[in-house]
Amino acid sequence: MSSPRTTAHLRDLAGPDLYRRNAFRITGLSTTADPRDIRQRRQQFGVAWQVGTQLTDDGPVPLPAPASEPQVRAAFDILADPRQRIIHELFWLWGVTSKSSCTCLNAAHARHDAAVRAHARALDLEADGKPHKEQDLQDCWSKAITLWSAVVDHPSWENHLRHRISTLDDPRLDRAALPGLQRDLPLVLITPTAELAANAYVDNKRHLANLRRWSVPMAAMTDAVERTVGPDLDQVTAVLKDAQGLLDRNDPRAAVELVVKKAKPVLLRVGPVAEVGRFRRATTLVDQAAILLNNSCMRTNEAQRGKPTYDPAKLTEAVGWLEHAAELAVDAETRKGIDRNREELAAMIDLMERIGGKFKPLPPSPTPKPTRITGARKTYAEIQRDKMADVMDSLGLGTTKPADFPPETESAVRIVRRWTDRVIRAGQEEYLFTLTATWRSRATGRELIDELDRQLNLLGPREMDRRRAARRNRWWYFVASLAMVVACYFWTTPAITWGAAIGAAGFAVLRGIVAVAKIAKRIVRFIESDSIVQGQR
Repeated sequence: MSSPRTTAHLRDLAGPDLYRRNAFRITGLSTTADPRDIRQRRQQFGVAWQVGTQLTDDGPVPLPAPASEPQVRAAFDILADPRQRIIHELFWLWGVTSKSSCTCLNAAHARHDAAVRAHARALDLEADGKPHKEQDLQDCWSKAITLWSAVVDHPSWENHLRHRISTLDDPRLDRAALPGLQRDLPLVLITPTAELAANAYVDNKRHLANLRRWSVPMAAMTDAVERTVGPDLDQVTAVLKDAQGLLDRNDPRAAVELVVKKAKPVLLRVGPVAEVGRFRRATTLVDQAAILLNNSCMRTNEAQRGKPTYDPAKLTEAVGWLEHAAELAVDAETRKGIDRNREELAAMIDLMERIGGKFKPLPPSPTPKPTRITGARKTYAEIQRDKMADVMDSLGLGTTKPADFPPETESAVRIVRRWTDRVIRAGQEEYLFTLTATWRSRATGRELIDELDRQLNLLGPREMDRRRAARRNRWWYFVASLAMVVACYFWTTPAITWGAAIGAAGFAVLRGIVAVAKIAKRIVRFIESDSIVQGQR
């Protein structure tokens, strides 16, 4: 059937050179030329090539530059195939009906020819590379869009093509091609505008406005946009894949450079075009690029945390990466997350400037053991205060006064949360309750106090559970002693049994007394520590 091949030729013709590739425009023939006219014109070109001259282009819409010999030969080949010729007739001048056997009204032909002239002129002006007034270009486009919209909305063009198919009377072409032409005509008309908008590196606002002005079905608009920006998006997909590989290999800077240099310019150029056509793939890739930039920034921040000191220059560079991410992000949640990270990093940089720019690393978590000193034993609360003071010194907060805290804003609260996370990751969670209570006693801002109170409410039950678990772990000594007594009673001789039983009983009693004493001592320590925390609150 001729329909698939005819529509395929129609789609191949779509582009800014729609009219410059028209076979009738190249050869100078009319759309009603018969085989004899085509043969005579071919001979004229052959004679001109033999003598080394060019035929004068005296057509109604001459080409901006003379066609080459290969282009002319290709045009004559197109005219010899009715499936391609009917498409080129659609996009060239039909002339008045009195000079042909067409039954269309002269008004229909005039409307179509005016649309062809206006559209061809607009595309020629865009392609000649010469400076033109914006108003002149816009007038050409406005006229072309208005006239072609009127042609597409009127059934006269279908009647004309039906008549031309009958006139050509070729078995390779039948009326089954008309539905495909009717479906794809809007696609071919808007594709040049879409390509101009996607390839405008400096300012594509005028082309985007013209693209929106075309009154075509959204399916045709989406199809045209996909054909236009699809290759660019394939390139961006490959770039993002390579960048993700660099990030996975802990090279965030190289990943960002690759995205910013190769993916971001393409996305900013074709993104608005894809938005007009509601092409979701472009939106997805834009957000993927923004998220990759954000993750690179976070990876750099995490790497800085694992070092002895923070490097403000690297954090400042990471904030710049978030600026690129914010410029790209389209999804509301993605933008919200990027903005939040920008605020947190900016607040962290500001805080480092306030306290000297460096944080000392946390020491390893010590094993909690009773501390003996000469003269007297420290109480549990004193031991906890001493260890908590070491942790605060390692954080650089040993001499911090309330006035040294950052401004009491939401950013300051976030930084306190981050410090709490650092204490937990460093294995100092056993001192976190007392440490948070000390921060609470030094805070002055209302928001900071509320946040620390919330932290204490969350840590209180866990602190109680930890202390109870420590007490329960001591009872296994007593149980083991009783098990030894029972074993000796049933499985040994009487003499050994009584000797082992007496020894095990004595050991069990001794361990029981020690356990009771330790329990009593821990209760006293717990009451003392709770009283200290309540006094700090």
